[in-house]
Amino acid sequence: MELINKKFKSIPAYFWVLLAIILAGAFLRTYNLREWLEFRSDQTRDAYLVGDVLAGKTSLPLLGPYMSYSGAGDHSEENSFHLGPIYYYFQIFSAKIFGNQPYHLAFPDVFFSILSIPLFFLFLRVYFGEKLSLGIVVLYAFSAYFIGYSRFAWNSNLIPFFVLLFLFSLYKFLASFEKKMYYWAVLLGFAWGVGFQVHAIIMVIFSCIIFLSFLFYFYITNFIIILIYKFEIFKLFSESPVKKYNFKIKV
Repeated sequence: MELINKKFKSIPAYFWVLLAIILAGAFLRTYNLREWLEFRSDQTRDAYLVGDVLAGKTSLPLLGPYMSYSGAGDHSEENSFHLGPIYYYFQIFSAKIFGNQPYHLAFPDVFFSILSIPLFFLFLRVYFGEKLSLGIVVLYAFSAYFIGYSRFAWNSNLIPFFVLLFLFSLYKFLASFEKKMYYWAVLLGFAWGVGFQVHAIIMVIFSCIIFLSFLFYFYITNFIIILIYKFEIFKLFSESPVKKYNFKIKV
């Protein structure tokens, strides 16, 4: 019993505050989800596809939702640009476990939205202290905007979580030691791969961030180190030996 009490006392106070924020945020994202569910044309399209897959009428999709007003020719689903199918797989997995009901298709959105709350805190704590990070997380958890976009099924609703996971994993990958960097590389690749299939703009943003980060880390940083090294070598040879070593010449 004393050991349990010591472990509870060793837990920092900000953990309990964060836990309360997560629980409150989860409540706001799940309260009356079935009754207040937003269900429009995109959700209807996805529900028909998930139902056909579960009924065995069609195989797993190889293409995801299509982007409106994209592609050449007449505006139609066949001529439009398609995202990857990962969001459909999330919905199919949810419907397979909980049942093929419209509000069950929104469970992945709610799940990743709740997970984004502690992930946002971990990301903020890299740059700020616990108090300021908790204050910003409170604003995020209770934001009507983010709550509203987590309570219905839409592929773009996953953007906040996977953007945070991508940025946090990239930071940890570049800052970690060699033995730990592979774990963060897997998470980085997962976030990058899912982000590619969530929204087209994420394809461009993630790719640019990866390119610029590795360019700076592996090339610009090494270039700066080489310049400093050469400057030190030049400085070493340019100094006077008498002045550097304080030689005294006896007459």
